Amino acid sequence: MCVDDSGASGDIVAALGACMTDTPFCKLHTLVADSTVLPLKHLVFVPSIASLNLQLDRESVGKQIVYFLPSLLSQCPFLKEIIFDSYSAIDAPAVSEHLRSWAALDSVEVLGLDDRALIHLGSMPHLRKLSFSPVPEHHAGQPFPLNTFPSLQSLEFRASGRRSCYSFMKSVGTLHIHRLCLDILWVRDNSLHSDITWVELFRAVSKHCARLSLRHFEISGGFPRSSPLTLDDFKPLFLFSNLTVFDAACGNFVDDAFIKAMAMAWPHLQRLSFNCYPGDQHARTTLRGLAHLAFYCKELESVYLSIDCTVVPPTESWPHGPLMNESVKLLDFPESPILDPMTVAPFLLHLFPNLNQININPYDPCAQKWTKVLEHLLILKDVERH
Repeated sequence: MCVDDSGASGDIVAALGACMTDTPFCKLHTLVADSTVLPLKHLVFVPSIASLNLQLDRESVGKQIVYFLPSLLSQCPFLKEIIFDSYSAIDAPAVSEHLRSWAALDSVEVLGLDDRALIHLGSMPHLRKLSFSPVPEHHAGQPFPLNTFPSLQSLEFRASGRRSCYSFMKSVGTLHIHRLCLDILWVRDNSLHSDITWVELFRAVSKHCARLSLRHFEISGGFPRSSPLTLDDFKPLFLFSNLTVFDAACGNFVDDAFIKAMAMAWPHLQRLSFNCYPGDQHARTTLRGLAHLAFYCKELESVYLSIDCTVVPPTESWPHGPLMNESVKLLDFPESPILDPMTVAPFLLHLFPNLNQININPYDPCAQKWTKVLEHLLILKDVERH
């Protein structure tokens, strides 16, 4: 349910808040509440609510939200997820002090956390997912208490620049998380971030995240064209041998050597994505790189990668032996140049016999040729079945 009607009067929204204790609201599970429409004082909740998204105005971000939380706690004892959706930072230490007394709460999303607020949330024994951004002043890098975030499995970190993430990783000790998402904006000509390189950040990640635990890694944000990432930058991440999902909002540096090294390091990979903004894709990986994925990553299910398919290598001369990967069913090759669809289709079918879908962007310059690849591939599969 989403409470958002800018035309509603105060009496109407107050009545709506009061009626939420009645049927059919008594079984309400998810609520999105906009405090610019329905002030916090009018909200009346039911015990069944498990997920709450509070879209806060500036007044609510201030003192009002702190006074509101104890009432919310008494009305929603089974609340498991809370999202503070606001463009302004909340009074994080005061809010986190209330949140850590919530027994059932296991997912929190909030802006503007300082070290004190992080330590509060880190003491929550059942917190499994945390999505946050640090205060603009960044972390001082002081060690957190032992056993901070004892149950955390998913961490989403959003910040301007790499230094704050680097400092957080050094402060928190060891995280036994399964999922890590870094959204790091690039700040032009900002000396505060200039001395932290990508390889330094990735070294901190590999040191402070348990290597056998991490399964899912996403990174987006600050990749300036003037200084693209390299294979050496990513090498610290290759220590996460159990990784199954890798999603990076960059890709113009990826070549066959990178793909081979990555495939050998992550044999359990199931989903691979190198996603760039349209026009930023520069295909350096070839079909030989794709063959490395087929050979080393037998659990791979989907690939999103710009590939140069102008040259199709003969599969008979491949030195590694059988290349067949029966798990891949979906391929997405954005801005991938191609000359002859009739030779690319059988090559892909040789690598991925269960492939049945190729996502095609109609605005892609090679969209017509990739449509022919998919059509020919499906014809070949139909012939094989008969």
